[in-house]
Amino acid sequence: MWQTLQDHPRILSAVALVHLLLLLAMLLGLEFTPRGQASVLDVSVHQPDAHRVIEAVAVDARTFDRIEEDKRAAERERIEAERRRAEERRRAEEAERQRREQARQEEARRQEEARRQAEAERRRQAEAEAEAERQRQEEARRQAQARAEEEQRRQEEARRQAEAEARRAEEERRRQEEARRAEEERQRRLEEERRAEEARRQAALRAEEERLAREEDDRRQEERRMQLASLRGQYTDAIRAAVERNWLQPSGFQSGQMAVVIVLQTPGGYIQDVRIERCTGDAAFCRSVEAAVRKAEPLPDPPDPELFAREIRFTFEPR
Repeated sequence: MWQTLQDHPRILSAVALVHLLLLLAMLLGLEFTPRGQASVLDVSVHQPDAHRVIEAVAVDARTFDRIEEDKRAAERERIEAERRRAEERRRAEEAERQRREQARQEEARRQEEARRQAEAERRRQAEAEAEAERQRQEEARRQAQARAEEEQRRQEEARRQAEAEARRAEEERRRQEEARRAEEERQRRLEEERRAEEARRQAALRAEEERLAREEDDRRQEERRMQLASLRGQYTDAIRAAVERNWLQPSGFQSGQMAVVIVLQTPGGYIQDVRIERCTGDAAFCRSVEAAVRKAEPLPDPPDPELFAREIRFTFEPR
């Protein structure tokens, strides 16, 4: 019952209100009398022995439970009836759908059968027409074959005659060909002899030309070596003169002192390194020579680009 009252808060409130009114009536000694048709409370006061007795009658909550349960049962019956009606409608619709589907399939089978019969009839007609066409073609083929055989016999006779004529012509051609080949062979031998003689003459000319070319090349190379040697001396003298122009004579210099200098340069005459390989003077003289070399930068360009060398070695001997 308590669970029922919790499920229905209005009933719980009504019961609580009734019990509260009964409690107030008992406390205050009030007497309640019913009015109208029926009352929720029926209270009577009796005084058999000069004492008042208050009787209270409360409505049982189980009544409300039964009412609510009846409502729920009625609702379930209504829902079940609705479900049964819906199921009956669904079954009727399914039966109608199946009936329509069977009718559609039956119609499709009838159409397919009619199509197959029509197709079979078309195939029979096509086969009959094909057979008639085949017979016509066979007859035409036999006639064409007979004509072809006759034509082949005529061609074979003409071919035999042509072959006989061709053999006679071939005999004549071979005789002429042999005569031509004999003449060509004679001419070929003469041409080979002429070519061999020409080849010998050309080889002798080429050998002479190559000898003269080698001699000319040797002469030119020798002239180039002599020219480069002369220019190399001029190049070294120009570097030595540039160094001498920038040389400052140190104190204690004595005539006859000399130094062998090695210079590492880049294109354009820019100096990367100066090294005194050998020096007959004192340390001051050696330092003066190195300083003069560095002051001469950039060094003179060579008179011929072929003379350029990254490393230059010359002897510096001031007068």
